[in-house]
Amino acid sequence: MAALDMHPQESTAAVHSGGQRSRNFHAPFLCGLLLVLALASGFLFLSHNRFSYRCHPDEPGKVEQIQTGERNFHHPLLMLDATQAAFALSGMEAAPQKVVWMGRTVTAVFAILTVLAFSCAAYFTAGRLAALLCGAFLLATPLLIAVAHYFKEDPAMTMGLGLSFLAIALYQRTPSLGHLFLLAAGAALAASGKYLGAAILPFCLYTLFKQGGGLRHLAPFLGFTVGVYALLNFQAVAHFAGCLGAINQEVGLIKTGGGIASGHFSPWRGLGKYSALFVENSAFPLFWFAGFGVWNWMRRRPAKTPFGQVALFTLLLFVTLAAVPKSAARYLLPVLCGFCFVAAVGAARLWKQGGWGWKTVGFALPLACALAIAIPRAHAVYRGFKDDSRLQMARWITDHL
Repeated sequence: MAALDMHPQESTAAVHSGGQRSRNFHAPFLCGLLLVLALASGFLFLSHNRFSYRCHPDEPGKVEQIQTGERNFHHPLLMLDATQAAFALSGMEAAPQKVVWMGRTVTAVFAILTVLAFSCAAYFTAGRLAALLCGAFLLATPLLIAVAHYFKEDPAMTMGLGLSFLAIALYQRTPSLGHLFLLAAGAALAASGKYLGAAILPFCLYTLFKQGGGLRHLAPFLGFTVGVYALLNFQAVAHFAGCLGAINQEVGLIKTGGGIASGHFSPWRGLGKYSALFVENSAFPLFWFAGFGVWNWMRRRPAKTPFGQVALFTLLLFVTLAAVPKSAARYLLPVLCGFCFVAAVGAARLWKQGGWGWKTVGFALPLACALAIAIPRAHAVYRGFKDDSRLQMARWITDHL
């Protein structure tokens, strides 16, 4: 375990100078971990996603947009255009069930990239142990497994946020143009997943000015962000009036709760609902790790860490979701992924504190309890897709009626 305790910045002085020796030393672990996480998340997210496209009320409309090539612009176009491209490359017939399967596959790929991006961000923030734990916590998150099986936009936005957090970590280590372009690409991808993803922009700009890039890097960042966003959403740019009308319609749904009168809504009620969903989708012992991480950060305030940005973004997004009438469990996905990152970094830092007795009580026992709670919950969600009662009923009807 001691080997896992090393922070990338603490191994050798060559890390700070970008030395080749340091990068090669850490590359085998990081590549191996990413390969394992990709295989594990692929197994969880890509399997058992061929159920009927009518099971979710939003999927038939998305299927129609792929079949016709038209867009309603209720959301940015990253997910739909990626599905359209994948479907065109596959050469399959545009039958509704095949279209929705391809869309769910694309969504699952975004979810896999989400796991990899957040784990990489944890690695460059607090080292190997943090990356390992972040990947484990994400794979044991029931909501991530569930949303990855549907043709929905949330994993696309969360992937962009994960790439943004990774870029923040890298840029804070070395404020190079390469890391700047990754930061811009992450922000553009997040905003191209859902309009809410644009909320990451202030955190990206804060990173630019904090690390001394300032005005020198501001123009390239904004130019590349706008360029990538326009490229990914060229139809929205070409039909700007229709896109603006769709956005206004979505804002109206947010204000009314999708048909529920806003006068019947209380932010405290929203906070209670999302808090219950949050606890349902996360293991309670992770709060101990997250709390320790926040306390440790407030006490030390390390100069080069994205921990504070991720923690603050996660908290503000949670409060924002609770304050609006429109609600759905899947909206919590980026909050839960951010929480897994914060808990993993907190656990890694807790491991470094004190002797073996403290590590056993403060680290090993809560970690064992967290995984003992989270893994059965995640398995229950996966089993629900594997042993889909709707498919079993359809087979029984076919065989007996």
